[in-house]
Amino acid sequence: MKFRVLITGFEPFGVPVRPKNRSWEVAKLVERLHKSNSLRLDPRKASQSYTDGPPRDIEITIRQLPVEYEKARTLLEELHQVAEPEAVSSYDLFLHIGEGRPDLVQLETRAYRKNYLRAGNGGPADLPLNNEISGYTDEVVYPTTDIQQLVSTLNSSLAYKYVFTSNDAGRYLCEYTFYLSTAMCNKYNTTHPGSNQTALFMHLPPDNGPYTDEQLAVLVHHIINLV
Repeated sequence: MKFRVLITGFEPFGVPVRPKNRSWEVAKLVERLHKSNSLRLDPRKASQSYTDGPPRDIEITIRQLPVEYEKARTLLEELHQVAEPEAVSSYDLFLHIGEGRPDLVQLETRAYRKNYLRAGNGGPADLPLNNEISGYTDEVVYPTTDIQQLVSTLNSSLAYKYVFTSNDAGRYLCEYTFYLSTAMCNKYNTTHPGSNQTALFMHLPPDNGPYTDEQLAVLVHHIINLV
């Protein structure tokens, strides 16, 4: 059975808006290398497979998210099939990627519902109503995946020494996306007993940092196989 993964990256943002967003460039590279079977092994450890068992039979879909709150939420609800609560989801894993610190990769451990004060690409009015996420009551949400264990495995078994956990996703479109996607996964798991749909958020350096785009694409594939 295929393990169905949705990978998202963001459109460019900033003032002035930069020409590219590395999160989307890496997402596109993951899809391209996956389709060409170029992601089977970590190129730094050619004899080592991803896990003790065979790699998963993975199906990857990518989508670009807007850096605008309402537009991002509308697209996330479409991808999570919120309007069809009885439907079987199209994805097992929602892996969201955004730009973060310049010197390391971070896997987020939680997302908060309130205090979104930074406007999106839509201008000063591009903010959630009351600076909070409506429709949900949990002040904090957590992914079903053990992020500490995942990062420990990446650090120790695969020698990714610049990958860390984070408990502060930034209170911007990244955290907003992570909160909504995690909350939607949690709701789906509640209404579909036996399912273990999960959302992850990965922040990567906006420029080269410690890893090239190709190394980050391989890292993403490792994460998919380890979740």
